[in-house]
Amino acid sequence: MSDEEKTINLIIASHGGMAEATLRSAEQIVGPVESAQVVTMSFSMNLDDLEKEFRTAISNLNEDEGIMILVDLFGGSCSNVAARLYKEFSEKGRKFAVLAGFNLPMVVEFACSTQRGDLLQITEKISTAGQNACINVGNKLDALAAKKITK
Repeated sequence: MSDEEKTINLIIASHGGMAEATLRSAEQIVGPVESAQVVTMSFSMNLDDLEKEFRTAISNLNEDEGIMILVDLFGGSCSNVAARLYKEFSEKGRKFAVLAGFNLPMVVEFACSTQRGDLLQITEKISTAGQNACINVGNKLDALAAKKITK
């Protein structure tokens, strides 16, 4: 199967309920995101428990499908476990990507994408959507007001 035909699956992982809430919010906007799963790290979990949750989510996917993991915080538990899995699965030839610092626009962008094709291109598209969504509203309003004054 060529890269253009491969399905990309999404795993959203966070401390607490952030991943679940973000996915549900995205689905409220765009409808069901069939290829998405959530991994939640609760207070009672350790890193081994978290890794088991990730592995369970990954085991639900076909081996020829790509995996994109969005984690809440770079350097946090979810990020560290996802990085370890990235290394393991990438060395085995599995299409695998991890992005840290997810936000709602990233999940919406994923849901609106074809969810098929080149994982690197889709990862860049999702990352750009997340970065572009971070806007200083005060600066934006000030710039708009300045444009009106100069007209």
